[in-house]
Amino acid sequence: MVTGAAQGLGRAIAESLAGAGASVVLADVTSVWKEVLRRKKFADLSGNGVNHPNDFGHRIYTEVILSLLITPDE
Repeated sequence: MVTGAAQGLGRAIAESLAGAGASVVLADVTSVWKEVLRRKKFADLSGNGVNHPNDFGHRIYTEVILSLLITPDE
């Protein structure tokens, strides 16, 4: 897994791996997270107004990555 593969060093690493024949899949979690932050209030993200929004963000990251790994018919 390469984080930050959309730009900079992460992108260079992903391109190098692909160039070496590795199977590379990019998961754009940043745009999904930005959209959630745009639409939701803090209390909606934290569930109780106490937890940090990143607690919820980890679920978003997992769902985006799993959607790339698991096809609907599996």
